[in-house]
Amino acid sequence: QGQTGKVDGAILLQAKKLWHQNPDSALGLSQQYLQTAIQHNDEVEMAKAWNSIGVCQLFLSDYFSARVSFEKALYAFRKTGTIKGVADAENNIALVYE
Repeated sequence: QGQTGKVDGAILLQAKKLWHQNPDSALGLSQQYLQTAIQHNDEVEMAKAWNSIGVCQLFLSDYFSARVSFEKALYAFRKTGTIKGVADAENNIALVYE
């Protein structure tokens, strides 16, 4: 079972700052954030982490992995009723095909 308490979003915020300039580092931070969200059993934060992982993969031109990550984010956002997250994930899936 997950731990109680809120997941600290500072790691994800740092990852987002690195998306453009250092996607490899951002990917590592996003994966770290995902593990923390899993430990806390926080599905919304897991979805945010998957979305961030997908963005990093997109910047690294790993389009297949990015699509998979965005699909995982989309599923979790839909499951939790996070409408803005659903829109973000759907938009990011569209970016894979640009």
